[in-house]
Amino acid sequence: MLVVDLPQSDAIFLKACHAETAEALCDGHVAAFDFFGGVPQSILCDNTKLAVVKILGDGTRTRATLFAELQSHYLFRDRFGRPGRGNVPPVVEKCSGRHCAVDGYAASTMASTRVSTQAGARCISRAAFRMGSCL
Repeated sequence: MLVVDLPQSDAIFLKACHAETAEALCDGHVAAFDFFGGVPQSILCDNTKLAVVKILGDGTRTRATLFAELQSHYLFRDRFGRPGRGNVPPVVEKCSGRHCAVDGYAASTMASTRVSTQAGARCISRAAFRMGSCL
């Protein structure tokens, strides 16, 4: 299950995946960008091996090839949680502007298409409810 949360707008996107692959991670992000109607300025990710190949001694990350291509195509700033520092997604309390927190993980399920459809409907319902309460 890929979960993308935009804390400032309280919008959320969920997508079930058949497997935990780089392709599924990138496809999920593209679907989230489409759902939100744009790309956030920055994304706070966990340190999944699908996005990060290696964490160097100074804390910089070597990105996985496919994730680096996604980032360079959509031009978002990628930030990563720091294990043991208390800011690992999805618990992100201090974000500003159009930043989002991403908790990416996959759940193998035969019903992932049905789950994604149901989750998408709930996200749209939630967004409509939130927008209605702001009118």
